[in-house]
Amino acid sequence: MTGIRQLHELQEIDTLVDARTRRMAQINRELQENRELAGAVAVLDAKKGRLRRIEEEQKSNEWDLDATRSRIASHEDRMYGNQAGNPKELQSIAAEIVRLRERQGATETRVLELMEQADAARLEVQAQQSVVGEVEAALRSTQSHLLEERARIEGELPHHGQRRAEVAASIPPQVLRMYEDLKAAKGGVAVARIDRGTCTGCRIAVPITLAQRARTGQGFTYCSSCSRLLYAT
Repeated sequence: MTGIRQLHELQEIDTLVDARTRRMAQINRELQENRELAGAVAVLDAKKGRLRRIEEEQKSNEWDLDATRSRIASHEDRMYGNQAGNPKELQSIAAEIVRLRERQGATETRVLELMEQADAARLEVQAQQSVVGEVEAALRSTQSHLLEERARIEGELPHHGQRRAEVAASIPPQVLRMYEDLKAAKGGVAVARIDRGTCTGCRIAVPITLAQRARTGQGFTYCSSCSRLLYAT
């Protein structure tokens, strides 16, 4: 029974190392990627872009408003400074002033609307900046825990590797090759323990004769369902 005990111990070490290795890979992915932060930053960028467009439109309208006021002042100087050549030209200048004042009024209204929109957009940007800050703070805390966990696993793996080498050295080479081939063929699990009459590898009931044989240690016993080596205490 010594042989199957050693193989079972080797399997337990391999299973533990495989789990730790997968967890290390997961930790590394989580450290490199954070969808929540990326999403929060994307929303912030969108809100900043909207604010920028509003401010650009506001500035354009303010320039247009300044130009309109300048044109009104110029026309009024001509009209009230007796620079018009005849009544018809005077009438044309007056009509242009009316048109420009209408444009001025509409532009002033639009500028006020844009100012209100810009104020609201700035508040949205500030609020989203707070969200990003909170996500970053939470991420730093999470990353700190992940780094600690990774360091702990990295510290454990050499010990497990040393113990595995010791156990493997006590197993005959041909048996070890059989174990490695079976483990590769069975998704990393070559030895399955019998628990309450069930193979823990495939979760199917083990016939009583096989379970008894596994307990006696008379050679290696294989599960009739999944063909894994059976270990019983």
